[in-house]
Amino acid sequence: MSNRRFDLNDIEKEPTDEDLSSLMADVVEEAKERSAMARQAVMLRVREEITAARKRRPEL
Repeated sequence: MSNRRFDLNDIEKEPTDEDLSSLMADVVEEAKERSAMARQAVMLRVREEITAARKRRPEL
């Protein structure tokens, strides 16, 4: 994600369309990264729960 900051409420120094496109691309990339981390955490938890359930009921 770029380090450039925008004040979207500043009407005197409005970001260009290119700036906004870049900002949105950075937002999308960050969202994808966070989503991947969250998915990994959920999958780990699911695997742990399955393992625990199998230990409680070995026939599963």
